[in-house]
Amino acid sequence: EFRRVLFRSGSDSPDSPDLETTDTVLDVATIAALAPAVGRDIRQLVIEDGVHDLCLSTDVPREQYLQGLGSFLDEVTR
Repeated sequence: EFRRVLFRSGSDSPDSPDLETTDTVLDVATIAALAPAVGRDIRQLVIEDGVHDLCLSTDVPREQYLQGLGSFLDEVTR
C-alpha cells in the first residue's frame, strides 16, 4: 500500500532559516514519487521539521522517528 504524502527539502545554505527543519541532502519529493517502484509493501512516515539524519533532529521529530522505527520493527519481526 502506498500513500502519497508531502515532505520538505530545503537549501543547505548556512544562513537558511530552514536548515534545522528540512532535509538539505535529499529531494524527498522525488524519493516519495519513486517509492512505488521499490516494491508493493511501501511504508512512509512523515516527520515534520526533521533534518536529513532524523536522529540529529530536535526533540519532537527525533522522538517521532524513534517511535515510528520501534513500531515498524515490532511489526516486521512478529
